[in-house]
Amino acid sequence: MSYGWAVLVIVVLAVILWNIGVFDSTTARHTSGFSVLRPIAWNFAGGNLSGSYVTIAIANIAGMDLRIGINGSDDAYTMRFKRYGGPNCGFINQSVDIQDRAGNSISLMEDTVRGVWTMDIPAGDMIVIKGTIVGANLSYICGGPSGSSFVYGIAYQYSLDQYNIQHSDSGTVTGDYG
Repeated sequence: MSYGWAVLVIVVLAVILWNIGVFDSTTARHTSGFSVLRPIAWNFAGGNLSGSYVTIAIANIAGMDLRIGINGSDDAYTMRFKRYGGPNCGFINQSVDIQDRAGNSISLMEDTVRGVWTMDIPAGDMIVIKGTIVGANLSYICGGPSGSSFVYGIAYQYSLDQYNIQHSDSGTVTGDYG
């Protein structure tokens, strides 16, 4: 009789663990870090010597308008990607597509002093960035096979629009390649 209770307890624990996802082979999608510009949805696809494709929605949770550096010639002011467990990935290329919450295209503004293309994100709003992550040379590989998991570190510079004081924000996103 005592063996029966032990088997029942093991079965109940297995069911509970299964339901909370312990045995799930897919990687949980979550973020960590990010104080003012937080990714709320993302997809990384592909990955070869020429780059990998990213779609990422970023929300401004700072409570004030912010200007974010997207890409350009000065690495210190551009959005940067690092794949943990792999080589540095790099930056989003010049043919990036930026959209607002409604799907309308947004044009980037050129900051000639810093050598970067920027955009404003109003307080409480979000943007969607679509582009290819490319590295400084052809040995950068930023993606992986569909269904495999990733952990990306993302760092970017932003400024308070009205003061133009530079700040940085960074964190990680995890998930499976699409």
